[in-house]
Amino acid sequence: MAESSFVPSSLQVDFDKNITKLYEAITSSNWDYAIACAQQRPAEAKTWVVRHYEEDGDATKEVMWRFLPIHSACARQPPANVIAALLKSYPDGVRCVDDQGMYPLHYACGNQASREVVRQLLMAYPQAAKKKDPRGMLPIHYLTCWGPSSISVIDMVMVANRDVAGAYDVDGSTPLDLAMEGDYPESDAVVAALKRWFKDNEKNPSQVKKVSSPAKQTTSTVGGFFSSMAGMAEAIPAAMGDKDAEIQRLRQELAYANEERDGLRQTLAELAEEHDRFKMKSTILGDRLGSLNASLYGMMEQQNTVLDSLRKREDQWHTVGELRREKMRELLQLEDQDETEQMNLKESLLKQTREMEAIQAVIAAVRIGH
Repeated sequence: MAESSFVPSSLQVDFDKNITKLYEAITSSNWDYAIACAQQRPAEAKTWVVRHYEEDGDATKEVMWRFLPIHSACARQPPANVIAALLKSYPDGVRCVDDQGMYPLHYACGNQASREVVRQLLMAYPQAAKKKDPRGMLPIHYLTCWGPSSISVIDMVMVANRDVAGAYDVDGSTPLDLAMEGDYPESDAVVAALKRWFKDNEKNPSQVKKVSSPAKQTTSTVGGFFSSMAGMAEAIPAAMGDKDAEIQRLRQELAYANEERDGLRQTLAELAEEHDRFKMKSTILGDRLGSLNASLYGMMEQQNTVLDSLRKREDQWHTVGELRREKMRELLQLEDQDETEQMNLKESLLKQTREMEAIQAVIAAVRIGH
């Protein structure tokens, strides 16, 4: 059946300027608050969050990433009730691809999301199991590459898309190839599950042929007709028996699925978060360098002010020195003038003394004559 067309939401905010409360709660894994936000602000569930690269401290038009809340949540091993709340607020979110060409199911399968989370995504949009990302990877590729949260997740995704035996990514790897190369504890179990599915898929077409081939035969005799009917009667129970066995096996695996838990491992979301952390550190270092540059500029301004003050003070000192030297010269001139006047005064006094002595001699001589 052809997919119904839909138009993705055009609502968008900037991660660094006006991030929504819902997305902020998801990135901090505050799941209870995320559920409350999805219920109280359903428009935020359909709001894209975009982040741009920065150049010289300013945001550029080049997009670093662009996610819906459900994309980001699926990459963080969320509780199932978070995905339920997001799907209720924006059911078409599960059908949206991000700027990397990936569906929420890709992120859930690549980050060991729980069985219930994967089940909800498949129930909401089973066609996602058949969608490839730009690298040619189906959700089953991500499961077999990084490992599932439980083996039953492999079965659920395979039910939605059985035709994966010849599904190659851009590197030429099938899901089985990635499972055999996988470095996680459950890789052998994943390989076994895939091989079992591939074997069943190889067996089913032959069973269909056994049932249908007698119907295609054309006989001209009554004996041939009854022979064909007998062949069909024998083939149908065998096919139904195989189907019942397969259904029983799936039921057993689903019954024990909740008991299976795997260890944590590095995921695509962790790499993206690590990239964001390095980007944030780079931004912080850029801010610090800008702050240091501003401080250095301020110190240079202060230094220039101090140098101007020193120059003015030197000019004042030079002026004062000139005044002092001028006063010294005036003092020396006054001292020279005073010394000259003292010498003149001494000479005048000596001359007066000599004149007085001469007058006294004359007076003495006159007294003697009388």
